Amino acid sequence: MIQNYKPAPVVGYFSLRGPTSGIRNLLKPDIAAPGVAILAAWPANDKREALTEKDPPLFNILSGTSMACPHVSGLAAVVKSQHPTWSASAFRSAIMTTAIQTNNLHASITTNTGSSATPYDIGAE
Repeated sequence: MIQNYKPAPVVGYFSLRGPTSGIRNLLKPDIAAPGVAILAAWPANDKREALTEKDPPLFNILSGTSMACPHVSGLAAVVKSQHPTWSASAFRSAIMTTAIQTNNLHASITTNTGSSATPYDIGAE
């Protein structure tokens, strides 16, 4: 077992980074969230398991935007519960300006090659 290890220490290789296509000075995405190897609920009517005559799993491990979005949506719900009159722009600003830029070990977020990740390390074109 590796000591002091927590999952998700790097930005996923498939994650979009850097300036947006066509507007070089506009950085996207606005926020990053855990989205690699996330344990998530799985539909009970998954037909792929029907061929094996097994019950479908209740959970599955998935990666992608569909796994990252619930993290940010949950955060937005918590912020809204504390500030019900804020506008969508205020929520966005609060989330973006209070996000931490370190991994679970409080070290720099890295790319899949181990170098420190920056908004410009991989173009999003």
